[in-house]
Amino acid sequence: MRGILFIPLAATALALAGGCAREWSGAGRAWEKSVVSIRATRYKYDYSQPWVRETMNTDKVGVVIDGDTILTTADHLADRTLVTVRREGRGKWWPAEVKWIDYHANLALVGSKEAGFWRGLAPARLATTVPESGEVTVRRWRDGRLEDAKGEITDVRSRRSQLSHTHQLALEVKADVDGSGWGEVVTRGNEIVGIAASAYEKSLNAITATFASQVIAAARGGGYRGLGLFTFEWQPGRNPDTLAYLRAPATDSGIVVTRVPEYPEPEKALRPHDVIFEIDGLRVSPEGDYRDPRFGFLSVEFLADRGRWAGDTLPMKIVRGGETMAIDYRLPAASYDVDLVPMESFDRAPEYLIVGGLVFQPLTEPLMRSMGRSAPIRLACYRDDLPTAERPSVVFLSQVLPDPINIDYHDLRFQPLLRVNGRTIRVLKDIVDAVASPMGQVHLFEFTQGLGLNRIVLDAATLPSADGRILKRYGIPSAAQLAP
Repeated sequence: MRGILFIPLAATALALAGGCAREWSGAGRAWEKSVVSIRATRYKYDYSQPWVRETMNTDKVGVVIDGDTILTTADHLADRTLVTVRREGRGKWWPAEVKWIDYHANLALVGSKEAGFWRGLAPARLATTVPESGEVTVRRWRDGRLEDAKGEITDVRSRRSQLSHTHQLALEVKADVDGSGWGEVVTRGNEIVGIAASAYEKSLNAITATFASQVIAAARGGGYRGLGLFTFEWQPGRNPDTLAYLRAPATDSGIVVTRVPEYPEPEKALRPHDVIFEIDGLRVSPEGDYRDPRFGFLSVEFLADRGRWAGDTLPMKIVRGGETMAIDYRLPAASYDVDLVPMESFDRAPEYLIVGGLVFQPLTEPLMRSMGRSAPIRLACYRDDLPTAERPSVVFLSQVLPDPINIDYHDLRFQPLLRVNGRTIRVLKDIVDAVASPMGQVHLFEFTQGLGLNRIVLDAATLPSADGRILKRYGIPSAAQLAP
């Protein structure tokens, strides 16, 4: 359930530098009535100063798939304040809205209530099969003209979603398209075969049209439960000594379960040291893949999304304590809460709490990314942990805003918080309740042992006036920004 995400090379807008294989007429003309431009204005948060936010624009590509709906990726549509759309690569930007979005699937449907925008546009057809090879065309608007770049499908494989731990089939397309990965439409003939989600050098990865069709149909049917996810962790089952210790047959199959989650949804079917050798009737290799009947070897993680939704059951065959048994595994819903350090936090401002100039925040991957190379190992190590009921998040001291009340503490930062006034801190809100009950005349903050200063003491009587003074001095609008 963990891996490396491919991030689009463009920063906030399409870098539409030209390539060499282009066509500007003929078959491409029909697509001028289907491919559109999307501009998303959204909040950009400064996680080092979480009370600060600014707006930024991102340009993307979309494609009309019916009379009033545009398909695009969900990437960079979070925290949006305005969405506009433009037809034919030029002219007026029309007000629009996101009608539906799923960040785990990395898909979104955009519409506009302006009838004038839709005049003359024509829906394109989503392909019903996944092409395994051959030529395709990558399409987007550039300088008022529809750019048609020739490409070639080099592989079809399961890839982790751009925005999630979930896995979907993706087309790997070799194409001379600079700055791609922003929803460019991958076509063959008069059909959409994929939507570009990420890129690397001269290759892009596209969400297949068949996957998009399945998700959209489920969402429109009203019974969409979202994507499922294998939340257990595993290691390859190649080592014969490990298999012998687990009393599992030393056959050419099987992965070993190493950890199962306790929170937020406890795993009931699997246990650590189980050896999984079959899922949904497909034999699992020791490397952690399986032979797909059509696409060859794919990651076992894809079996959680191969024609299944959250809440569905998958039959598994396992060895537990030397005994072979069949179990039914219920697919948990894809969630960012499956990690102690959530990999994303969409459509909400970053949380923080300021007490006496001490700035506390919950640890998230967006915050870690904002630190760049300065991210301390003491925080990075939490990426390998799973949440529990006792510790569903990591609350830490991110910085100290200097003030007379916190003299001698000004250089402290990156300290994981354990207790405040004797109360264990599970989530950021717990600090609010703890500060309501000082320990006599002081507030006592206790941090993880062995990481520098382990305690901070603030005067309880002067804390309220200090808080007001600090907010005014640093121009901070509020002492807290908490999740609902």
